[in-house]
Amino acid sequence: MKKSQSSLDSFLSGKTFSTKKDNTKNNSKPAEKNEKEKEKKEKTEKLDLGEITKKLQKRENLPEDKIIPPVKESKEQINDNIIKQEKSQKNKETSILFKEIVDVLLKVEQCKGENSKDQVKELLSNLFIKIITDYSQDLPKVYYFLTSKVGPEYISPEFGIGEGILEKIVGKVIGISDKQLKERLIETGDLGIVASDGKKNVKTMDAFSNFIKVGPQKKLTIDQIMKIYKNVAVKKGKSAQEEKIKILCDLMFKADKEEIKFLVRSLQKSLKIGASFKTILNSLARAINKLLKNKLDEKEIYRILLASKNQLSDEDIFFGHIIELIEKKSDKNFSDLIDLCHIRCGIPVNPQLARPTTGIKVIFERFNDTPFTCEYKYDGFRGQIHYYKKKTQIFSRNLEDMTETYPDIVEFIDKFIKESAEKNNKQLNSFILDCEMVAYDKKNDKILPFQQLTTRSRKNVDLATITIHVCMFCFDILLLNDEILINKTLKERRKYLYETFTESQYIQFAKHLDSNDEQEMEAFMTESVNAGCEGLIVKAIDKNSEYMPGQRNFNWLKLKKDYLDTSLGDSIDLVIIGASYGKGKRKGLYGSFLLACYNDDNETYETVTMTGGGLKDTQLEELYNKLKEIILPKAPSNYKLGKAEPDVVFEAKIVIEVKTADLSMSPIYTAGYDLTPDHRGVSLRFPRFQRTRDDKKPYEACTSEEIVKLYNSQTAISKNTNKTFNNMDIDDIY
Repeated sequence: MKKSQSSLDSFLSGKTFSTKKDNTKNNSKPAEKNEKEKEKKEKTEKLDLGEITKKLQKRENLPEDKIIPPVKESKEQINDNIIKQEKSQKNKETSILFKEIVDVLLKVEQCKGENSKDQVKELLSNLFIKIITDYSQDLPKVYYFLTSKVGPEYISPEFGIGEGILEKIVGKVIGISDKQLKERLIETGDLGIVASDGKKNVKTMDAFSNFIKVGPQKKLTIDQIMKIYKNVAVKKGKSAQEEKIKILCDLMFKADKEEIKFLVRSLQKSLKIGASFKTILNSLARAINKLLKNKLDEKEIYRILLASKNQLSDEDIFFGHIIELIEKKSDKNFSDLIDLCHIRCGIPVNPQLARPTTGIKVIFERFNDTPFTCEYKYDGFRGQIHYYKKKTQIFSRNLEDMTETYPDIVEFIDKFIKESAEKNNKQLNSFILDCEMVAYDKKNDKILPFQQLTTRSRKNVDLATITIHVCMFCFDILLLNDEILINKTLKERRKYLYETFTESQYIQFAKHLDSNDEQEMEAFMTESVNAGCEGLIVKAIDKNSEYMPGQRNFNWLKLKKDYLDTSLGDSIDLVIIGASYGKGKRKGLYGSFLLACYNDDNETYETVTMTGGGLKDTQLEELYNKLKEIILPKAPSNYKLGKAEPDVVFEAKIVIEVKTADLSMSPIYTAGYDLTPDHRGVSLRFPRFQRTRDDKKPYEACTSEEIVKLYNSQTAISKNTNKTFNNMDIDDIY
């Protein structure tokens, strides 16, 4: 045993092994003396933990007698054995090291200047090439990490870790108090940087004592991290929070100073590298272009990827098909991705969206000789109903599974199917319906305001306790009895809908008008408003009327009632990122709020206005109570404040809907500043609060490109073509 310990001690101190014959049996006293001298000397030597770990990791799964090569082996034999072990260990690696991903992210973080977007694409595309080539099973995992997700949105819960809990975890890992952490957070404005800097100061001996307890640590892999994230996300119950903290503390202790920075940021839902979903998908397109040796144009690959992803929101299946086609190394085969990623029951489809417009005349100019139809624009939650294998699922516009929230709709669907099958003499095995779910007064048979719907409980809903009833207004069908219908015209899809289903009290068809008469359309608009709706959705009905998942284009236009009293014609969803303290009767609350749009090209929030208009006292108090829980010590690096100077800065969480008279150029705000010729932002004039949008996430707020488009679309601006800019379609986002 002494012999083995001596050899191990020699190894730990970095000394070479002697290949001479062991004579300790014949000369035990000198050996004991030498050992005492060694121990004394080694106590004075400074341990290099990094070198220890590096050496022992090569032998981590071997029994102790195999860790130290036999004394009789030559130096060459020892080296050969080490090389063989390293090769064997490399062959066992099935997941890319997290460190390799972090190294790329650090380079991406440094990309600045005019060509930074292309530099980012190049770095990420090279990462994707390595993953596809060597670790193809990691492709969806890397995508999830880069987009700060746990898995497909429709089946994966959120992390469930608030900012306060995350701060406690970081403080515990780097060994500082809450007060010290707050001070450092104020200095840096980035919890990831605080964690990274703190890791540098963790004492080597603390880490070494952990090494003694648990042995050499394996380097983190992306597979390991995503498994931990899933484990954290699914934790429920009374002790869930404590368990999550323990798991994440353990993970962050194992991470190095650069790894922990991106772990913290991913848990905050933003890596802060200026690479959005579009950039990531563009980078993947470039990687595929290189792998296919330029057989297919990079832009065309991007369009194939986007169309496929919008149809199939399960990234595990999506990336599986990509790997399969790349292995075939054929440009023709890769264009089959859209067909392989066809819509299917049980997996939500990214819904088609409508563009805002400023009035009826604009609609007639847009459609010109193209036939169109008008539908009521119901004020509720967008819902997607999937029925298959005698099971009903309800998904939101965010692809979230809302089945548990609407057990009444599930019950109505069962009756709906039975009655429709009997009346129309048709067998119903599967379908996907697009609809709007609206709060409904069943006694008076009328639609209720949207706010009524938001008061319903979201979890553990009992049918017997429901007081706010829902009516489902169907306006499209995407699949029927496994037949995909999205490539058919709206006129054809409507025929399928009406001939297959029968309306009931709680499931109805969206009311529509097919007419190109302006007076009829105005009357229909008034009728819609009087019925409690927001206005109209105008759609191409024949030409260019295929259902386009995930797209917001000119084939669907929304016309709200507000076009009667404002030149803008639509409300705007913005994120509260700051506020000023109230005065007078608003003293003790926030008087006005700094609002921002979302730049989805570089993951930043750009300021667009400061307003407190339209808010009632109760709404002010409600917002104050919500916002005081998410105060930040400093504006994060992805907030582009411009010259706006709020008293308080908040985490980007709360989305509100505002109305505005029009938009103008601003030297203060930053919305769309990188899209304008003189790099001035766009701001709102006379904005007023409408409502809180609890159904929207911050990154689903109005984008910078949309703000610029709205500015361009104003009648006064459009007359002077010299003042317009960036007239590209915002869906042409390559």
